[in-house]
Amino acid sequence: MNKYSGLTLIELMLVLLVVGFVSIYSFLAYEKNLNRARFSEVLSEISSIKIDVNEFAAMHLRFPSMVERFYGKDYKFYQRDIFMSTWSSDDLYVIQIKILDNGFVEHIQFYGKLSPLHPGTISWNCLVESQTLGGPGSARFAPNSCVHQNVFVYENKP
Repeated sequence: MNKYSGLTLIELMLVLLVVGFVSIYSFLAYEKNLNRARFSEVLSEISSIKIDVNEFAAMHLRFPSMVERFYGKDYKFYQRDIFMSTWSSDDLYVIQIKILDNGFVEHIQFYGKLSPLHPGTISWNCLVESQTLGGPGSARFAPNSCVHQNVFVYENKP
């Protein structure tokens, strides 16, 4: 009997199965990192709005009015909708982000308060609330510095 050398059909199928699992896992990891990188564009937009608000407050010792307000833009990438809005009152400036992602909703609020001790300076904080179809979920997009809350401290005024 001759000794067989080479791959049998079952061995070849096992190799293809392993390669398939590795490629699926790497594609999902790549997609997650790609979406996180795209969301960094949104965070960059927020940083520029915060800089504009800081400069305005330093010059005028108050927040911008509704007419003077700085607006963000809405984003859409790969089945994710990101809506950005801003509003202000006498002592508070809020940048809100709402992310819709296939049954997952994440609300992020960056809010700035004027310092009573140092006129014209703003202290910024961040809150995040995330929900899935089954109830509360963990944050996917919010920066690590954000505090996870079930209910926002500041609600949007009409």
